[in-house]
Amino acid sequence: MVRVGVSQNAIRRAAAREAVGKHLNVQFTDVTVPAAEGTFGSRNEGVQDSLSGVKEVGNGSPSLIFVYSDEMKPQAKGSKSAGEPTAQAKDSALAWEELFQREGDYTVFIPGRFFNIVKMNATGVPAAKNKYLGSEKAPVVILTHKDGKVEEVFEGKAKIKGVVVAKGMVDILQKDGYITTIGQFAELSGLMVELEKIELAVVIAKEDEGKRRGKVAETQAKTAKRAAKSDKEVKPSKTADAAEKALEASDAALNEKLKGKQEILKKEFALLQELNLPADKMPKEPVGP
Repeated sequence: MVRVGVSQNAIRRAAAREAVGKHLNVQFTDVTVPAAEGTFGSRNEGVQDSLSGVKEVGNGSPSLIFVYSDEMKPQAKGSKSAGEPTAQAKDSALAWEELFQREGDYTVFIPGRFFNIVKMNATGVPAAKNKYLGSEKAPVVILTHKDGKVEEVFEGKAKIKGVVVAKGMVDILQKDGYITTIGQFAELSGLMVELEKIELAVVIAKEDEGKRRGKVAETQAKTAKRAAKSDKEVKPSKTADAAEKALEASDAALNEKLKGKQEILKKEFALLQELNLPADKMPKEPVGP
């Protein structure tokens, strides 16, 4: 159903982005901030200790841990207001959008295929329980190596920028021996931008095909109705013939778009093989048009 105030083009673009997102298949795991009540010499040591009990970190793949808060400001007694998010909650939402929801931007998603992406909920976690990753510190982004060792910590919305975080991710992939060159990442990012464009074209082509099929069904029904009233053979009208030809043209246009999509997916698959993406994270090999 079309939402009020949202244009059809915006809905189509959202559908195209969603299709690319599903294809990229970057998995997100939800955990809660663990306790870290000891005293440590540095922030990174405290963060490292906080992650020591998180089984999703250090399991053979590098990790990106996104620490966020959904905390609401306390309301006055008897207030009927729904409340307002804290500054940390607002900044967490903006930081998440920066990394994972920017239109046409797959900067983090591309290296993200190699990573475990962990969403760590700090809502309601006081500094007394974890002064390094409690709700007052959110948002925080932590990058670790495949053995779980912390490499970088980005604290606060101002420091959490997609291009900076992505560079840190690629650096880890190089240090951990996953890749030797970063040229393919730029190429992969470009392919995903092209894929989004063609997904949009496919959405529009399918809409057109649907309309054409509806028109063919309408003319066929009219022909059948005329035939039922006549003892003679009734030929399809010129309108019916035109509708059939328009549908054929629409089908051909859609098939061309789908062929273009497969070509992009084949290029991507070959690049991912060159990068030695782990088998369990590889997309299915594209076959056929």
